[in-house]
Amino acid sequence: GCSITSQISSVIVNPLPQANINLPSQNFICDIQPVNLSTSYIGSSYQWYLNGGIISGASQQSYNALQPGNYTLEVTSSVGCKSIATGVISLKKYQKPTVDFSISTGCNIPTIFNNLSDTTLSGQVNFLWNFGDGNQSTLYSPSHNYTNGNNYTVTLSATSLKCPSLTSLSSQIITVPVSPDGIRYTTIDALINTNTILNARSGAVNYLWTPS
Repeated sequence: GCSITSQISSVIVNPLPQANINLPSQNFICDIQPVNLSTSYIGSSYQWYLNGGIISGASQQSYNALQPGNYTLEVTSSVGCKSIATGVISLKKYQKPTVDFSISTGCNIPTIFNNLSDTTLSGQVNFLWNFGDGNQSTLYSPSHNYTNGNNYTVTLSATSLKCPSLTSLSSQIITVPVSPDGIRYTTIDALINTNTILNARSGAVNYLWTPS
């Protein structure tokens, strides 16, 4: 029936840290331009995660994100208690469009421009064509009438709507042929049963005389 009472010991229950991730200025990354993620919580240590995996070296109060995915943060209080901060930051990533086009032209017909650009990773894109004669177009694949035969430098630019700094250019020099103006040949008197020499102006590839 013997008994003894131990000494009284104090137990301190420390609360889990209450932290949250600050909303970033934008929820997308523009190619190599990072998005800053941060928390206002002051703790003893931090660890950032991407898609549930530890980001090596990301152990500061803020982190510059360069990869798309879901970001979370674990914080540790001054007494060693850990918790996951409130909020998951989901980031998309946009890259520069790859610009390319082909051209179909001929004599006295509209020149057709075929847009071959790859904008899969660029989001919505604005296109701007410069036809080299002072005219422009914002259509995807436009056509254009050139009034003079000449060599023209045609430029296509593509700009990401989300990231205006992501602009790509492509240029090509095209030769636009235009048929020469018609002329009135001098009237020639011919003699019956006598060969008459007729001369057409030079510069053509093929000639067709009527009547033959």
